Amino acid sequence: MIKKVSKVISIISILFAAFLGSAQVYAQNRSISGTVVDEGGEPVIGAGVVVVGQRTLGTTTDIDGTYKLSVPAGVSLEFSCIGYENQVVAVGNQSVINVVLASNNVIEETVVIGYGVQKKSDLTGSVASVRSSDLQNRSTTDAAAALQGKVSGVHIMSNAAPGSGAEIRVRGYSSNSGNIGPLLIVDGLKVSSIQYLDPSMIESMEVLKDAA
Repeated sequence: MIKKVSKVISIISILFAAFLGSAQVYAQNRSISGTVVDEGGEPVIGAGVVVVGQRTLGTTTDIDGTYKLSVPAGVSLEFSCIGYENQVVAVGNQSVINVVLASNNVIEETVVIGYGVQKKSDLTGSVASVRSSDLQNRSTTDAAAALQGKVSGVHIMSNAAPGSGAEIRVRGYSSNSGNIGPLLIVDGLKVSSIQYLDPSMIESMEVLKDAA
């Protein structure tokens, strides 16, 4: 009987320790939300909100210019959008961060890189820009298939499985599960797949080949 009680107590102790550990990790993160507007008070749609030094941890503003993001403690957020000056804000103890982006009158050629933008002259990665004119007048309604021959180093592979579209592969890149595809930015927004998009509805597309 004593052994059974000791076993139950041990199990409860382990579960309690695991709960405290997960609660501590959760407490280290802070939920940040807010609105990004321009100098006229209009919402900035599609503005990048990213943790400084962690380019993969971020989000973009919605149609109302609002965003929500869970971030680690002690970080700063960088707000960016084409045509506006970038702005960096330290999170500190704030849970709501509203930002007014100042207009940039001198717009250099920029490239959308997932969460945010970067000057093309400063970009070291391999990026290909595809315009609507490159995708139209193709005998396909599959945007992925319409890329065939438009981006060097990128191969479009047909999938014979029912209901499956073309797959995009980058030459020379692989993962544990095989080749991997590039990062795709359609009309300023990061997308996971373009095979069901109508090419005629796409204004522009950025293919980041080393971001895969």
